[in-house]
Amino acid sequence: MADSDPATTFSQAARDLQALDIGYLHVIEPGVNGTLSAPASAYSPELASGSFRPMFSGAIIAAGGHTAQTGAARIQQHQADLIAYGQLFIANPDLPARFRLNAPLAVPQRATFYGGAADGYTDYPALDQPPRVSGM
Repeated sequence: MADSDPATTFSQAARDLQALDIGYLHVIEPGVNGTLSAPASAYSPELASGSFRPMFSGAIIAAGGHTAQTGAARIQQHQADLIAYGQLFIANPDLPARFRLNAPLAVPQRATFYGGAADGYTDYPALDQPPRVSGM
């Protein structure tokens, strides 16, 4: 979305949603641009989840580029209440266990998302399964 003054626009939107007593605000981090997502930082830059905390007292959900560490940091710093891990959950249906064990993560294959077949959607291996060898 193009906006000549996004900080003013979205800050006012957060204040208006607060006045309506909306339950939560879902914030897409500034590094997300279409299909690309830059890694999120542990500290909230302008227009990220923490920017809206002073004007919105409901739950804030931060989405886009977070790791276990940056997500935990945002929550510990009260810059977000929840972290959304969309792509990581597609590639790692056992994501909470992987985070807890500090286990390696499968890499999401965006080209196969929601394509109607198992490839890249339901075929990612779980922690207790050996990795799938291509061509087998």
